[in-house]
Amino acid sequence: MIAAAHLVGEAVQDPHFTAAYGGDSLSAEVDVRFALPVPLPLPAGVTLHAGLEAGYRRLGGTKITAELQESAVATWMWYAPVAVTAGPRADLGLLDIGAAVGPVWVPWASEVGTDLEAGTSGVKVGLAARADAILHVRELQTGLHGTDPRRPDV
Repeated sequence: MIAAAHLVGEAVQDPHFTAAYGGDSLSAEVDVRFALPVPLPLPAGVTLHAGLEAGYRRLGGTKITAELQESAVATWMWYAPVAVTAGPRADLGLLDIGAAVGPVWVPWASEVGTDLEAGTSGVKVGLAARADAILHVRELQTGLHGTDPRRPDV
């Protein structure tokens, strides 16, 4: 099983969206992957993995008027993508490489000021695709250990 937390950078290019909810930022995601017992003739060192990824992001900005001007009314939006993926992973010794594809669901909600009637929400469905490489740090650090195994790595 592979469990990881990673940062996801997002670049927003729509000027109306960035004025209402803010622009580029980082968000956190959690990813859990595990090997599947598959009776397929896969090459040596290759396994099929399934994974679950989940994240959360909240954005804030100001309401845009009909004349495309910013107002003093606060706006916010949150979304939480959840993806279920599957794909091959190859163990190359010091490095694991993998790819995966699967459906993604993104529930979201937005509100304008304190008026709960002005908010909207929904779920978008799409396709998630990923490619990654995992460097085995433990194998890199073996030469850094001193003669005393109780001492920490440097």
